[in-house]
Amino acid sequence: MKYIRYIVKNDEPLRIADDSTSQNGQTVTLRYIPGTTIRGYIVNQLLYTLGEQFDKYKRDLISGQIVYMNAYLYENNRELLPSPKGFYEDKTVVTGKKEIQNVVINGEFDDGNKRAGLGKFCYFKDQCIYYYNVETGSDMKILINKRKQDDKQNVFRNEYITSGHTFVGYIRVDDEELAKAILEVFQKNIFLGNARSQGLGKCRVLDIKEMPEDFIPYQEYAVTEDAENTCYMMLLSNTAMRDNRGEYVGLDLKYLEEKLGVSNLRIEYCSTSTVNVKGYNHAWGSKIPSIIMYEQGSVFKLKFDGSASLENMLKIMQSGIGVRKSEGFGRVLFLKDYENIRFKMEEKHRAEDFTQESPNGSDMQDLKILASNYYRKEIIKAMQENIISGVNNGNLNNSQIGNVRGLLEANRYDAMHGTEVIKQYFTNAMKREQNTNVQKQKSSIKALKDTILPILDQPLEQTLEMKHFTKIMGISVDELISEEELQRMKIDYILELMKFDNRKGVK
Repeated sequence: MKYIRYIVKNDEPLRIADDSTSQNGQTVTLRYIPGTTIRGYIVNQLLYTLGEQFDKYKRDLISGQIVYMNAYLYENNRELLPSPKGFYEDKTVVTGKKEIQNVVINGEFDDGNKRAGLGKFCYFKDQCIYYYNVETGSDMKILINKRKQDDKQNVFRNEYITSGHTFVGYIRVDDEELAKAILEVFQKNIFLGNARSQGLGKCRVLDIKEMPEDFIPYQEYAVTEDAENTCYMMLLSNTAMRDNRGEYVGLDLKYLEEKLGVSNLRIEYCSTSTVNVKGYNHAWGSKIPSIIMYEQGSVFKLKFDGSASLENMLKIMQSGIGVRKSEGFGRVLFLKDYENIRFKMEEKHRAEDFTQESPNGSDMQDLKILASNYYRKEIIKAMQENIISGVNNGNLNNSQIGNVRGLLEANRYDAMHGTEVIKQYFTNAMKREQNTNVQKQKSSIKALKDTILPILDQPLEQTLEMKHFTKIMGISVDELISEEELQRMKIDYILELMKFDNRKGVK
């Protein structure tokens, strides 16, 4: 069983809706990339790249054979943990290090103290927690319900992670061939989360590699020797377990007792919170039952009789505990020197790719996002109006359209490369026809080539016969949508043309 480590940076704002806290009229984003998001991207990409071989690996991709761990903040070449719970502080404002109290040690803290603010992610060093916050922004949208006559307008606020954050995550896989396939699709730019059609979610892969066989994520923070009678366990991800009757529980102490090799296991102190984890099964086309889980960062002081061996603790860290482990849930860490932490200190996130465009850089960034969304909507509207022209396949066989469509779908997230691939395909196809002296109109691929290549080569506004924009809200359109994204929109347009033409041919 090996780990693949990936490091990605969101070049564009990233929104992954947090269903547990979002309310009517407001969508809150998660501050990390969940394993389910990574799994969805990889499965969709392998569906196209593996072709007929996909069925061979389909079960492994969505079963416990592969574990997709959450991706957390990565700062200054350091992998950060979810900030732990259980610390309290007084109400004074201190610049630099500030003393904090750990309630999980003995359940005590000074009167008048409050929960310590520790951001979202952190690292431990020299009795101090150095913590970070994830920077977020939001946009506003108005939905006009045209089915009602009262002209009611609903305002929605959508939160997102601002661009320039770096995340690190892991995929655990035991099949060498499948690991190689994952490494190949997880390259260059990937697109994650919600509102991808509006320009959000573009992430750049900074690094991806296989780790040594004995590697365990976040082991630098873990115990290094056997634990006598006491240990501290922190949840690296949301966690719930089932007891021997199959019912959901927070922690199944009997199971942990057996895995640790101790007796009389109990929770002496803890600091926790819970979250209602929801999900959606696309195969069933319905929501899946929600589960109340302990939230990541929850800490437990475990007491027991005997000694918990280092080997047993590392095995639990390796395998995880509880339900839905393949989706990144149930990751735990047995902490080293946790009881020695006495201070906290805030660290600032550095978004290297963000540059202020005016004295009020935050407002300019929001205006740019608003202008980008407007321009994309204008393009999408023009696409929909032009779809009805379709691709006239009356003189083409289905295999020719199928081959081209498959190549476009497989390369839509690397649009520049995909354009070169499809051009080369047409060049080779035309040569084959000439070499075999194919004369039948039914076999000619020239009509398809003459339809698709102009779309890929000429400006999208020209293809769609839409209004030419030079600036929107005072910002040049060249700054609103990248060449890579425009090329991807061209591919999406061609795919929609093919889908429409295929439906038109169905009687």
